[in-house]
Amino acid sequence: MARVTFSKPIECIYRFCRHCWPVVRDDEGGIVALIAAQREIEDPLRIGGMAYFVESRSGDDVAHYVGLVGISTDDEFLAEQAQQIRHLESDIEGPMPTLVADFVRKHYNPSKS
Repeated sequence: MARVTFSKPIECIYRFCRHCWPVVRDDEGGIVALIAAQREIEDPLRIGGMAYFVESRSGDDVAHYVGLVGISTDDEFLAEQAQQIRHLESDIEGPMPTLVADFVRKHYNPSKS
């Protein structure tokens, strides 16, 4: 359902099921603490050079993303985001949130796919 990839100092990937992901997703400090514990780092807030990337198929996460990008005034960018969401629609876990469906309906132009 979701994957968190830490890219520095060494690559490490954690996968989460749909039941666990909402708990972890809402606790960014918990994500950092997870990797700190694995690497036996005492102060997770002082990890230098650590980077991580989150991928999720949660409808709630897609809605959160739409809320972030939806403030853009760049119509081309919004159309690209709507196109990506439309193409990934079958991979999204759970029902399509209304916010996401409305965003795609407004910005998706199938002739530009």
